[in-house]
Amino acid sequence: SPLLYDAVRQSFLARLRRRAPVAAALVGDAQAQAIADHLQWPLARVQSALQVPPSRDDNALRERIRLLIQMRNQL
Repeated sequence: SPLLYDAVRQSFLARLRRRAPVAAALVGDAQAQAIADHLQWPLARVQSALQVPPSRDDNALRERIRLLIQMRNQL
């Protein structure tokens, strides 16, 4: 499951680099804030999507992957 999450996150970050290079160049909280501003999403929702889910928490894994896919599609 960590590999699946990482693959989806990398897919999101690749599209972010193409569509919002300034946000992609930032790191940490600054990047999460830039993404939230760009997508017009709550910061907490973006931060949740960008955090690796706890191991063996299938619900958190599914939720974070779902959020990353939504974020990628909205870019």
